[in-house]
Amino acid sequence: TNKYQWQFGVFGFYQNYKQQSDVDFIAIDSTSIKDVKSPTMGFALYHQSTIKDLFFSNLDLSLGVRYDWEKTRSLTDNTAIKSGTITKKNGTWQKNIFNQVTPKASLQYNIPDHGITYFTVSKGYKSGGFNDLVNPQDSEPRSYDPEHSWSYEIGYKASVLNGLISYDLALFYIDWEKQQIAQPRVIGSGSFLVNAGKSASKGRELNTQINPFKNFSVQLSYGYTHAKFKDYKKSETVVYDDNFLPMVPRNTFSAGANYKWNVNNVLLDNIIFNAQYVGVGKLYWNDANSVDQPFYGVINGSVSFERKNVSFDFWMKNIGSKDYLTYYFASGPKSYGQSSKPFTCGVNICCKF
Repeated sequence: TNKYQWQFGVFGFYQNYKQQSDVDFIAIDSTSIKDVKSPTMGFALYHQSTIKDLFFSNLDLSLGVRYDWEKTRSLTDNTAIKSGTITKKNGTWQKNIFNQVTPKASLQYNIPDHGITYFTVSKGYKSGGFNDLVNPQDSEPRSYDPEHSWSYEIGYKASVLNGLISYDLALFYIDWEKQQIAQPRVIGSGSFLVNAGKSASKGRELNTQINPFKNFSVQLSYGYTHAKFKDYKKSETVVYDDNFLPMVPRNTFSAGANYKWNVNNVLLDNIIFNAQYVGVGKLYWNDANSVDQPFYGVINGSVSFERKNVSFDFWMKNIGSKDYLTYYFASGPKSYGQSSKPFTCGVNICCKF
């Protein structure tokens, strides 16, 4: 086999984003209309080289690099209607251009007849942009900067006992700078993005699959994440250093089982039974860590009937109707939350061509 392999790619996009938001103030007979236009375009070039058997057999080195370029523009027009009088205030176009080079390196060792171990380091990047709902005269920031990160991961993947058990274990650490964080608007509705100073996330993930006999498998997975702000000064008097990052669950756990019954008759080829438990939590909904979602778990299941290229799936979600918050946010002085859906079931019909 060739000891040197390479890959090159190019990616481009254009997005023409438009939004109109209407707010009625019935008590004072007033309406506010905001029209936002925010077209964005960009492209990326990337290359990756892999050298196999670097210093000795089964040791592979991969080096990659990516270049991103993005241009975003924003225009906000405001219309106020009060007691039949219309007042328009047209905005002016604003423009930002972002570009970044992000490298990646990975070292992998293939253990003969057992598994692989690897170490990866990469730079992450998320472009900046505009807070389209914020007017130029508002005290809130009209734009936000790019987000940068360095990620480190070490892991091990293996299969033992002739495929009876397969598992993978990973440890990771992510160091963020200028992480983009959503904040509720003080004036008006909606939210805007700001940049926190520094954040860090570290944790571990374990995934296991057990195949005790033919057509039956059990999957287990667990993840632990410890993600905190290292430097986040929201204002002169409010500091969130050492607070947990919002909407990042501390623990995730899932357990599932699948059984495939080979019927092989005139009507059916297979019947597939699936059951799953998914647990998430604890997580915080805001930067202040004043609102949280405790750990919760839901049970899902499905039965699928297959015949050649057609499958008939009967599925169930949240068996037992566990009540939990799926989303929470604050807008001005008020807070809002979306409750979970109760027990839900349905049918899917899938055709493969």
